[in-house]
Amino acid sequence: MYIRQHYGKYITVMLKKLIRKLKDPEKVRAEDRARISLLLATLAETKTGAQLAAQMKSHKTRILYDERLPAGEAAYRAIGNSVALSPYGSEQAQLLSLGHELRHVWQEKQGLLLRRHIHIFDHVVNVRASEADAYATQVQIAWEQHKKDPRAGYWAAAKKDEGALCRVFEKVAQRSEKYVENGAARRAVFKAWLETAHCRQYDYKAMRAVRGYWKGKAQGQRQGFMFNMQRNDGQTPYMSEAFLKEFGQMANGQNYLQNMSLFKATRLMHTSAAQDRYIARTSEKYPGSDDSMIYDHL
Repeated sequence: MYIRQHYGKYITVMLKKLIRKLKDPEKVRAEDRARISLLLATLAETKTGAQLAAQMKSHKTRILYDERLPAGEAAYRAIGNSVALSPYGSEQAQLLSLGHELRHVWQEKQGLLLRRHIHIFDHVVNVRASEADAYATQVQIAWEQHKKDPRAGYWAAAKKDEGALCRVFEKVAQRSEKYVENGAARRAVFKAWLETAHCRQYDYKAMRAVRGYWKGKAQGQRQGFMFNMQRNDGQTPYMSEAFLKEFGQMANGQNYLQNMSLFKATRLMHTSAAQDRYIARTSEKYPGSDDSMIYDHL
């Protein structure tokens, strides 16, 4: 059954690629602009999506299609200030991935995203917080779209890709709609994401990225795009618990992480024995890579 479904999806994508290549390029560009406009209009019909769409306009972030991306995937590119979508995914998949990446745009503009010229542990925790929040935002957008129009298929699409996270959200949301409004359902997803395979995959990529940076620096390689947006004295210091809680800002002015002890009540700070060894080896081999900010706040 799985093989048939997977093969059918593959054939569908290949047909979409073929049709796209056979069309006149100018017509493809016009259709792309219309599709993106429709996606943004649909996104703006929900409270969470409307905030992200408005922020996108204020930050002048460009939305575009990239044929190199697999169906259903998207990518925020800070250089160029753009979000790239795959033109081959369903409308639902495109909208949800767009919401996910626009949340990363917001995180970037708030100065919450750190770059990889830091200690591995700092980078792992920062990536965890950013992705847990983006996935929680994505699920909330799917729920809000579902409540607006249950027949539109956004919740079904979200459950297909992120079933475990959707079940966590739904369990809390069904108790009372106020738990969606006050962020309790979103907070539950944030916490649950930290225990998924997604988290472990992002951990691996984050650790390799930092080690690769220090290895390249030791070899005299030129390093590009390594900066953090400067925070002023009135803002919370990098990697403090208050800083990490800023990821929880919601469209209604509330913060779904505000009343949670991130350091104690979640696995945000947890590392395995293997990860600890990797960090120790990197710190020993590349002096400077152990210059952690988060240790000052533990």
